Amino acid sequence: MRKLIVLSICVLVAVGTVGAQQKRIFNDGQVDFAPSAARFVLAADEMESNLQEIQYSINGGETMVYDEPIRIEEEGRHVITYRAVDVMENVSGEKVYTVVIDDTPPALSGTARGAGFVEDQTAYLRGDTAIILNASDDSSGVEGVYVSLDGDNFFRYQDVAFIDEEGEHTGYAYTADNVGNRSREFSIRGWVDNTAPEVRIVPRRPLAVIQGERYSRRDNEFAVRATDEISGVGEIHVSVDRQEFATYSGPISFSGAGYRTIRARAVDRLGNVSATVELGFYVDVDTPDPQLRAIIEE
Repeated sequence: MRKLIVLSICVLVAVGTVGAQQKRIFNDGQVDFAPSAARFVLAADEMESNLQEIQYSINGGETMVYDEPIRIEEEGRHVITYRAVDVMENVSGEKVYTVVIDDTPPALSGTARGAGFVEDQTAYLRGDTAIILNASDDSSGVEGVYVSLDGDNFFRYQDVAFIDEEGEHTGYAYTADNVGNRSREFSIRGWVDNTAPEVRIVPRRPLAVIQGERYSRRDNEFAVRATDEISGVGEIHVSVDRQEFATYSGPISFSGAGYRTIRARAVDRLGNVSATVELGFYVDVDTPDPQLRAIIEE
């Protein structure tokens, strides 16, 4: 009677919790992926006589007798070929098992879509700026990207993220692959700025108010000042006497008489535009004409 030997291979992993991930075996539908923590256990069921030994080789190398779980530390694709022999010299057919060892965590990078910049390792962005995280893994593939804001619990990042609350924030992120390799945790400090700059038009000499109208002397100068407490002022634009706005380059003065206007607005470094402020006044170039009249008091 033909003797039957049934061979099997079992993969065990020394489980270790890594954040929300555990070391594990992953099959992509074609092949197993495993961390180097995995152990490959060979077993045989021999139905009519005692098992003598299980033989195996790795990647076509030397045939060895199995006596303890197999460990493969080198990353990459490996092939385990194995067979069983019983005490009657009956040899099973060879079986082949393919596994990819993966100990490399995914790579993680981030970009911003919309207004934003980084200066002195601090990010500045607006509430409508999309934060895009990209993870890649050349072996078992990316299992997920996880993020935390201001020390809250980590949650799975889906597509894009927005931080609409103005002020200072610190973001944290990491990624893990399908066998539980986790990247280092990245963090970045940043500011969300949704507020436009404040703008003022400041005359060097105070204006005079006569019968409800503002008057300026001919040689007066008008400076435009803007402040922005978070991202900083990017540009100041001015319009004189209703002309097109132009970039402000320095104090404005007038030599001709008449009613004059100065309009000003500012844009911060994230593109937030202030409201337009306007100052209207008359320039007085006429000099007083003193008169002398002689009178005799009785």
